[in-house]
Amino acid sequence: MPANWMDHAIASIAPRMAARRVLARCKHLSAVSPDLERDLRHLAPAKIEVVANPIANDILRSPGAVPQAFDSKSLMMVLNGWTDLKNGATALHAFHLARQRDPQLRLTCFGSGFEPDGEAQRWAAGKGFTANVEFRGPTPHPLILEKMRTSMALLHPSRWEACCMSIAEAMSVGLPVIAGRATDGVPWQLDDGRAGVLTDVTDAAATAEAIVALSHDRAHWQQISAAARTRAQDLFAVDPVVERYLSLY
Repeated sequence: MPANWMDHAIASIAPRMAARRVLARCKHLSAVSPDLERDLRHLAPAKIEVVANPIANDILRSPGAVPQAFDSKSLMMVLNGWTDLKNGATALHAFHLARQRDPQLRLTCFGSGFEPDGEAQRWAAGKGFTANVEFRGPTPHPLILEKMRTSMALLHPSRWEACCMSIAEAMSVGLPVIAGRATDGVPWQLDDGRAGVLTDVTDAAATAEAIVALSHDRAHWQQISAAARTRAQDLFAVDPVVERYLSLY
């Protein structure tokens, strides 16, 4: 056990204890998703209002995904951290399985931990999972948005979210999202699967099946793309979010 183990334990526990004390004293609270509101409900005496995170108007009003996006066979992941909660390992395994059925599939990985020769790439190389996978790491936001407009799907394997901004931005440009059926925050964002593809992201085979099924069904892809943009307008448009906060204030 490291000599400073107690310092690490205190650093981990102290913020949570402080948060509990603050929540217990709050009279006015908001949460960015119904799942987060449910998780906090027993800690706060006040009613918690649900108000989603906003997305900038220039993203919501952009031209959206290009017509050729479905044919690109290109998926993308935007994850910050090579951790169990982000679940990148299962996603890389799933992509490997999906590519065995469709060798044209490609995957581009963005975010910390997914740099060239970073943790994710070294792990994937050890497993033989790097074919057709590009590791970009941290990338300027405009380049990620442009990639969203030209990709077939966002693969988001995270096990826990509140109101995921990567998913919200993908929805805003009409990029179909493949994400966790049991991941807090995600089914609500994706309208229980009407505005995205929900699967068991803890199961590589199930996730691979979702990837292949979407990549082979243009009509379903187009339906989800349109539904995602509509859902994004309903949840994330700046003006209604601002008005909601003003009314609460």
